[in-house]
Amino acid sequence: IKDLEGLEKAKEELRDRYGLYPQEVRNLLEIIYLKTFLKSLGIISLIVKGEVVVLRYPPDVNIKAKLDRLPLLYQRRLIKEGKKLVGISKIDLSGVNSPEILKFLKEFIIDLSK
Repeated sequence: IKDLEGLEKAKEELRDRYGLYPQEVRNLLEIIYLKTFLKSLGIISLIVKGEVVVLRYPPDVNIKAKLDRLPLLYQRRLIKEGKKLVGISKIDLSGVNSPEILKFLKEFIIDLSK
């Protein structure tokens, strides 16, 4: 799956072959969606380590301006190391329930794309 269109085709094929799929498959499809969408924003990877999400991106991707425009809800969760956010950004997920992490990340990424 290389783009969002490919993801939609894969979802359609899964539904055609297997009908409704379990929550675990839906979660996997959400993760694929998030990673594909992030790639379109220039973000190389999203990794969840415990209660922290780590976003990695090339230094030439100007993500700081986008992070500054995020709603306060997300800005409070940014972990700032030093004065610059170059190459890596970390988001604190403490207090976000496990079932809600995917929803939180999806909303965060959609807001980041604006």
